[in-house]
Amino acid sequence: MAQFEAVVTWIDARERLPHRDGWPVTVATAGHYPPESREERDRGGGQAYWLVRPMVFATSRVCGAGVVHRNSFFDSDGYAYAAEAEDEDGSERHDCAAVPGEPGTEGYAVVGDERVTHWAELPAVPGGTAHALVGEAARSALRRARGAGSAG
Repeated sequence: MAQFEAVVTWIDARERLPHRDGWPVTVATAGHYPPESREERDRGGGQAYWLVRPMVFATSRVCGAGVVHRNSFFDSDGYAYAAEAEDEDGSERHDCAAVPGEPGTEGYAVVGDERVTHWAELPAVPGGTAHALVGEAARSALRRARGAGSAG
């Protein structure tokens, strides 16, 4: 079995956002799971988390409700996530607008404290340097990567 290594460069979302509109990225999101009981809720409970997920970045996207999301990350269910950001005065700023509607509908903004803290470009295809290949280039790269596994 061939082993390919990938280097990931995490970028702080407060410093810079992706430059490719509509391109998939890996993000780290932080937030709190909701409390499981009334007692926990009364104490302001809920478990903090920080996790990695695949998403797509969009500089501007109009959702089904007609609301425009700017500089937002979208998961596979169409939920929009704001990037952590700071205004010039150092105060926290979020560019993702809240959208009325039901959770799970296209363009629904995540309500609460969940934010994208960091993002990274996806690694290149195994054994290559490109992030996406099509046609014969894709077939050739796939054959090379699979062939590297049987050459041991």
